[in-house]
Amino acid sequence: MNSHQRHLRRGFQWLGSATVIARVVDLVTMLAVLPFLTKQQVGVASLVLAIGMVVEAFVGLGTREALVQAQSVSRSQLDTLYWFVAAAACVLGALVVVAAPLLGALFGIAGMAVYFLAIAAKQPIVGAALVSLTMMNRDLQYERIAVVNVCATFGASLTRLGLAVSGAGVWALVAANCASGLYTLIGAQVARPFWPRPHLRIREISPLVHFGLRVAVSNGLEQVFRNVDLLLIGWFYGPAPLAVYRVAFAVAMEPAIAVGALINATALPIFARVSAAKDELAQSLLWSHRSPPL
Repeated sequence: MNSHQRHLRRGFQWLGSATVIARVVDLVTMLAVLPFLTKQQVGVASLVLAIGMVVEAFVGLGTREALVQAQSVSRSQLDTLYWFVAAAACVLGALVVVAAPLLGALFGIAGMAVYFLAIAAKQPIVGAALVSLTMMNRDLQYERIAVVNVCATFGASLTRLGLAVSGAGVWALVAANCASGLYTLIGAQVARPFWPRPHLRIREISPLVHFGLRVAVSNGLEQVFRNVDLLLIGWFYGPAPLAVYRVAFAVAMEPAIAVGALINATALPIFARVSAAKDELAQSLLWSHRSPPL
């Protein structure tokens, strides 16, 4: 087993364990809050969060993947990238606020627009954590990423449960989703602090942005594909039937989705390191497919 395969195994072990813990905690608390919510509330939240997943795919405009695969990166590039991502995330959040009434009217659900405020607020928070999280991923600091993910999941789950018990309704789910971004940002800053300097030169990151835009389109289309069933069911049948479908889907399909996300998060920085050596890249690719994630 070469060094790249050892890094893959270590990533699978740490991120795999964290993924299992996070998914179990998330699913258990999701089921625990259902008695405190109506099907209508769960369905509305599912629609808002499905749209939020599509929106969030464009945070950073694909520069996370671009940063991971870059051969080298300077401190000035990281400073510029931070402010670029922050600005893009703020614009994205503002677009969500503007589109919220239209989305509510499209699905014919009164009062739905207000819940998109949580989705809009999450975008700058996720953007602020991007550099710290990506640098940990780039440097193969899987242990730190695992701890950050588990702690953020626990925090979001407790937030969801507490809000549901207090009668917050739809807010219990959408606010907890926003809170997960905040907990991730706090954890990332503790695990890998990054305090940007007032430096902004877009020309320095133009290769990253050029690469990232194509990735962003791919990420956005992927999230549309993953969530289009929720959107169509909510549109044609309404929130209550969607709630039943969403819970059943989570129980049946989340494990498979989690495995795919685990492999992508672990393998990308390794493959980027060996991309110039085709034989090593092929060996690492075959090993990652043959070996179990844990």
